[in-house]
Amino acid sequence: MKNSILLMLILLILSTQTSFTQRLKKPIDYRFQKGLKGFQNIIMPNIKFPLSSLENGEVGISITRISISPAGKIVDTKIINSIDSGIDNEALRVIKLTSDKWIPCDTIIHNQVFYVQLIFSILGYQASQCDSKLPEFRRLFLDPVMITGIKGNKSTTKFFIDQELADKTNSLLDAHNYNEALPFVNELIKRDPFNEQLYKVRILINSNLNRPDQLEEDKNRIANFAEGLSLDRILQHN
Repeated sequence: MKNSILLMLILLILSTQTSFTQRLKKPIDYRFQKGLKGFQNIIMPNIKFPLSSLENGEVGISITRISISPAGKIVDTKIINSIDSGIDNEALRVIKLTSDKWIPCDTIIHNQVFYVQLIFSILGYQASQCDSKLPEFRRLFLDPVMITGIKGNKSTTKFFIDQELADKTNSLLDAHNYNEALPFVNELIKRDPFNEQLYKVRILINSNLNRPDQLEEDKNRIANFAEGLSLDRILQHN
């Protein structure tokens, strides 16, 4: 009888220690083989800058929300900040390569969410990365992976730096040319998806264009950017 009680106590202590250790670690550290480094070691050598995206000067911070079951299966993927179809598809492709590396966890009963950040960059663009110290943000958002490409001479698409995009947006808004201003704001959001003011500008534009669906989408994005975290709360801890 005493031996049975002692064994139960040992098992309880071990279980408590495991749960405590998991709370101290970021979820990616115990849900993926070799943690964040293991995840990046799969992504970095396999990710490619799609040629069409590169030639068109498509840059920005691709953000993909992935959901992992307690059994260690990817049950859902969703592009949260889209750059273009080529980059979106490439992000989904490399994330799929991690499918067999997720670790089952018998101490949780719900799916766990992670946000994968991939920065697609060329000369003349510097990503506005979010460096929030909010614990919830740091548990959810994996450190960004940088993919840098060199734009070839074949492309005829003009590449605008951020300030040029902002100047064009302001000029068009002053003239009430909302339809023409919208693509420039969209481009700025691709590059700086954590900028709350940009969403507010797009809300203003869609309000004037009488597009309630898009307007509500951005309002929801500001209020609930990731798993109950508002942009305001995330940025307060920058």
